[in-house]
Amino acid sequence: MTRIDAKFDLLRKSGQKAFVAYVMAGDP
Repeated sequence: MTRIDAKFDLLRKSGQKAFVAYVMAGDP
């Protein structure tokens, strides 16, 4: 599991809003 996979898994547990915010802010 990569660092990004771990972050996505954490955000999936945190909720969809956090997930979307991370994708928009963390997209390379």
